[in-house]
Amino acid sequence: MKDRIPYTYYLSWPTIDLHYYGVRYAKGCHPNDLWVKYKTSSKYVKEICKLHGDPNIIQVRKTFKLPADALYWEHKFLIKIKAVTKNNWINKSTGYGKFCNYGKITIPNYQNSMLGKAVFYDTEGNRIVCEVNDPRVISGEYKHMNSGKKKSDICKENLKGKTHYVDKSGLHVYCSVMDPRVLTGELTAKSKNRRWEKESKAKIKGLACYKNSSGNIIRCKTTDPRVLSGEYTHVNSGRKHSQDTKNLKKGKSNYYDKSHNRIYCNTDDPRVLSGELISVNKRKNK
Repeated sequence: MKDRIPYTYYLSWPTIDLHYYGVRYAKGCHPNDLWVKYKTSSKYVKEICKLHGDPNIIQVRKTFKLPADALYWEHKFLIKIKAVTKNNWINKSTGYGKFCNYGKITIPNYQNSMLGKAVFYDTEGNRIVCEVNDPRVISGEYKHMNSGKKKSDICKENLKGKTHYVDKSGLHVYCSVMDPRVLTGELTAKSKNRRWEKESKAKIKGLACYKNSSGNIIRCKTTDPRVLSGEYTHVNSGRKHSQDTKNLKKGKSNYYDKSHNRIYCNTDDPRVLSGELISVNKRKNK
């Protein structure tokens, strides 16, 4: 994204054995701003800084093109190291965000930890998770992440940067094109087969099947010189069945009688000539 460079970062106080892993993806963010313009939105980190000073280790660990990828990476890392269960990690959750819809991911006690809470933005555009009855929310200082948005806009935003995939069991999943399951081939794009069909139709457009002098069937353009010269004949050329069908239909048409029964008969049938039977086309015009 041109307006931001999302990234994950690592903070550490080795002397007291405390660590923190975070993510930054707000509009205008840049890795060079870490601990210069931006000093994390975690209130727990801020409390540690007041007591023990700035962290001894400040590192940008990874940059991303999309906020969704940055959030997913943070989420995956915190689950892997089980940060929530360790006392020396400041992280109180395994990450949270509107982009974190990556299929079946289980988060221990996640729903309970978010009970009575929601995601808000402060005046600087930082994402903050806090109580819905927080004084800053009630006063209007903090705005809900979906404030002023239509439902359709929220759906589009949630699916931004994602594609429709299907796993081996047939389960439909919306996820990032950079998702590990996509890269490994575990998930396949739903439109893959449809795209192949469109490409196939485009390839055979303007082509037909013909027979050469040896009786071999060849697909080529209808404007091919060999077709125009008569060297190649269409596969259906000379078929008796098609000619017999034409002969059977010759001089016949569909009619309705007075009881509205549909009858297929000769155009010179006495009932047609007398007006007893009416052509279906005349009836449509009426």
